[in-house]
Amino acid sequence: MIEGGLKSGSLITAKCALEQGKNIFSLPGTLGNTLYEGNHWLIQQGAYLASSPQDVIEYLNSRL
Repeated sequence: MIEGGLKSGSLITAKCALEQGKNIFSLPGTLGNTLYEGNHWLIQQGAYLASSPQDVIEYLNSRL
C-alpha cells in the first residue's frame, strides 16, 4: 500500500488480502501523519515493509 489512513478503502482491501493469506507490501510513512496510519498498521500485522521498489523485486526474485 502506498498511502492509506485507518479508514481508507485501500486499507480495507489490504486487510481482506491479508486475511486470505496474500502477500502485502506497505510503504512506511511519516510518523504522526494520519495518511500513513493504515500503512503502519499493516506492517504491524505482517505486511512486508517496502522502502524501495528494489525490496519488492528482491522478494519476487526469491520466489522464483
